[in-house]
Amino acid sequence: DISATKISDFGGTWGGMNGIPGCTAASYQQIPVIASDDAGGAVIFWYDTRSSGAVYGQRMSSIGNAKWAADGIVIGAVGGASYPQSAVSDGAGTVYVGWISMNYTTWVYSAYAQKVSRAGVVEWQAPGFAFSSGEGEQPGLQLEILQDQDVLVEAAQRLVDGARHGQADGRLEQHRALAAPR
Repeated sequence: DISATKISDFGGTWGGMNGIPGCTAASYQQIPVIASDDAGGAVIFWYDTRSSGAVYGQRMSSIGNAKWAADGIVIGAVGGASYPQSAVSDGAGTVYVGWISMNYTTWVYSAYAQKVSRAGVVEWQAPGFAFSSGEGEQPGLQLEILQDQDVLVEAAQRLVDGARHGQADGRLEQHRALAAPR
């Protein structure tokens, strides 16, 4: 399950120790990342096994109500396990999420980013902005809103020897790209 607890500046909470549920689907949920919804609440993204390892999301209001569909909405499904890495708000209610997807058949990792409106509408063409792809570990992905309001996506990819699928050989390749303008 995915749950949220809000802690005020004074240490008060809503949701208690176990939080308020944002997703209680019978599937397996893990690796949550969170960003402000710019209205006192938060948007949570996570890996979920309901759709062959898709990224799901849920907006929680400032008083703890789930604002999108029950058990969240599909943000990106690309066929393979998709692990959220970073989420960032633009300060006006739009949230961007980045994730790494791994195809266990081909051992190819791909990095994606998606723009999600305050209302829970996925705004970039599915599955999202494809950022990098290749054999190797994708150990990190970060999103950043730039001063001109473009979204910068950065990823580091650890390259692998093709004969040793999944075994990092120590070389690190940096990727930077601007996602589609807002």
